[in-house]
Amino acid sequence: MPAMEQASEVKYVDTHTHLHSTLGKLDLKFEQYEEFKKQYLPANLEAVINVSCEPKTNAASLHFLQYDGVYGAIGCHPHNAKEYSQEVEQWIESMIAKHSQKVLAWGECGLDYHYKFSSPEEQKPVFVSQIKAAVRLSKPLVVHSREAEADTLQIFHEHLPREHRVHVHCFTDGPDYAKSLIAEWPNIYIGFTGAVTFKNAEGLRETIKKHVPLERILLETDAPYLAPLSQRGKTCHSGMIPETAKQIAALKGVTLDEVLRVTRQNTKAVYGI
Repeated sequence: MPAMEQASEVKYVDTHTHLHSTLGKLDLKFEQYEEFKKQYLPANLEAVINVSCEPKTNAASLHFLQYDGVYGAIGCHPHNAKEYSQEVEQWIESMIAKHSQKVLAWGECGLDYHYKFSSPEEQKPVFVSQIKAAVRLSKPLVVHSREAEADTLQIFHEHLPREHRVHVHCFTDGPDYAKSLIAEWPNIYIGFTGAVTFKNAEGLRETIKKHVPLERILLETDAPYLAPLSQRGKTCHSGMIPETAKQIAALKGVTLDEVLRVTRQNTKAVYGI
C-alpha cells in the first residue's frame, strides 16, 4: 500500500501510536521500520511517539527508539494494572533515565471501566503511583480514561499538580468532562483519533466544535486501531493523521494547515519536541 496522498506540507506529529502492534498487523518485523516508513508515511510526518504500556512487552518496543523521529512513552495501561509492582515502576524509571533524550513521557496509564481487565480497585492505586512518578520525574503524563470520568477527576484533584503537563489521549467522553479538564488544568491537552470521523461520533464532534479549543488539541492515531472512516477496514497508521485533522478543521472552520500548525505547537508545549 503506498503512503497516503500528502494534502499539506505542514509538519505534524503522531502523538500516540503503538508501533510494535502496527507493524505486526502489517506483517512487518520490528527491524523493518524504515520499510514501513517508506511505504506508509508521508513526507510531512515529522515524528511519532511510540507508547509502550504493557509490562511484558515494554522492553521489546524500546527497539524503535533507535530510529530518527521516533520518541517514546513508557507506562502501565489500566488493563495491566494487576501486573504493576515496585519493580516495574523502578524499571520504567531506569529506562526513562537511560533514554532521556528519547523517552519523553510516562504512560499511558489511567482508568478503564469499559473492559475491566483489571478491577477498578486494582487500577486506581496503580494510576496514583504513576501520576506521582511522572510528577517526581517532571515528565508529561499520558492518560487513558474510558468510562471513568468521575474517578479520573477525583484522582486528578487529589494527586495531579495544576501545572503538570498531561495528554488525555483518545478522548471519546462527554462535553462536561472535557470542559472540566480544560478549565482546571491549564497544561492538559486532549488527543483525538480517527474516531472523530465515525458515523456514530456526532456527540464527540459537538464536543470538539464547542468545548475544546484548537489550542488544547493533540493529533494521534492510537494505531493500529481507530482508522478514520475513509480508511475503515485498514490497519491504522501515522499517515492517516491528516484525515483526522481535516475533520477537526471542518468543525473549527479553519484550514487543514492551521490545524496542523497549531497542534504541532501544542505537541511542543507538552512533549518538548
